[in-house]
Amino acid sequence: MGSGKWMRQGDFKAVAIPAPYGDGRWRLFNVEEGPDAVNDLSVSMPDLLQSLTNEWASYVEADGVFPAGN
Repeated sequence: MGSGKWMRQGDFKAVAIPAPYGDGRWRLFNVEEGPDAVNDLSVSMPDLLQSLTNEWASYVEADGVFPAGN
């Protein structure tokens, strides 16, 4: 999962895993549920997911990070 993307804020983590292990779509998880949290909250908390993905994009732009596969 080295080329995956993730951003954490408080108890929440947004994750996007590219093929062949995922579909590249951002998902949102509450990490307080444990390291193997599987309840995707992206539909019920779209504003928080958008906030985290915006933070990730800002980080990439500010630090000159160019993620693999993009």
